Formats: sequence, C-alpha cells, structure tokens
Amino acid sequence: MLIDRLKLPEFLEEYKKQTKGKEPFFSFVGYFSVEILKDFNYDDELTIDELTASNHIQKRFHELFEKKYRDRTIELRNDYTDIFQFTQKELALKWIRQNIFTSNLVEESQLEKMDWREVYKLRRQCANKRDIESLLTIAKHRFIKGSAATNVSNFPEMCYYYGRLHQGEELQKFLKDKSFYLFMLPKSCKELA
Repeated sequence: MLIDRLKLPEFLEEYKKQTKGKEPFFSFVGYFSVEILKDFNYDDELTIDELTASNHIQKRFHELFEKKYRDRTIELRNDYTDIFQFTQKELALKWIRQNIFTSNLVEESQLEKMDWREVYKLRRQCANKRDIESLLTIAKHRFIKGSAATNVSNFPEMCYYYGRLHQGEELQKFLKDKSFYLFMLPKSCKELA
C-alpha cells in the first residue's frame, strides 16, 4: 500500500490499533521503531517522524517481523496478514475520506464576489482535493462570464468535468440553455470538447 506522503508514525499507530493489544504484534511496533532507524545510521539526527511508509519501509517491516519471530512464523502468519491488511484498508479509507469525500461544493454566488486571482487560487485548491463538482461549478462560471477568447479553453474544460461526473444529460441541458455562447466558439473547440 502506497499512499502519497503517509508518514511512518501514522502507519505504525494504525497497525498498533489494529492489533487490539494482541501480542507479539502490539509490542513489535516499538521494536520496529528502533530497528528501522538503524537502516539510516548515516544520519544521527533522523527521527521516526521524518520517515514515510514507503515500499522499502514496508518491506523492512515484513523482514524484521519475520526475522524476530522466525520460530513462530507458521503460528503467527494468519494473524499477521490479517492485521496488516486491516491496517492497509483502514488507512486507505481514511485517505479516501480526507481527500475524496471532502468536497467543499463551491457555489456560484461565492464566485461572483471573487476576483480572477481568487478564482484561480480556489480552482487550484479544488484540483488538489480532486473536488470535481466544485471544479465544474468554477468552469461553468468561467464559461458564462468569460469572453469568446477564454471560452476556447473554458468550454472543453467544462465538458470534461461534466464527463467525469457522468452528467451527459445535464451538459446537454446546459448547452441548450446557453446556446448563444456556443455560437461564438470555433468549430475546432467544439470538436475538442
């Protein structure tokens, strides 16, 4: 499991939680926290808080567990696998809740009060959060308020967001209501969209 910028302490804390206090899994977190820093002995000031749960770190987690409990591998295998998978699942769900379902839902009235710099800044924030619905609202606003020159890029962008949200019928209705705006666009722009 690779979640961009997942800090190692977050991973270890979730793993510890998923153990529900069951030994030796629970105490292994402390052991691993000390042992993993030995891999980075070239930097005496490095702390566990500065590490990410990269692929390399996760492999070392498995290797150190297997090495430490070699004589109990068969006995611990199923529980270890379950705990690790539950940890991955919970971290993935947390990431999804934080990054996908945190839509701010920008409103048209909000955009009316902003200058173009603020709109671009908000657009970038929505893009970073992958908030497609808000990006669609911003694109529609820019399309309606934009000039014929800016709509050459605004129109395909707006159509893209409608497509990402599987709202083909809504797009058709919007275009029917705003057909005047389409009249001013070049044919190549319409074909691109």
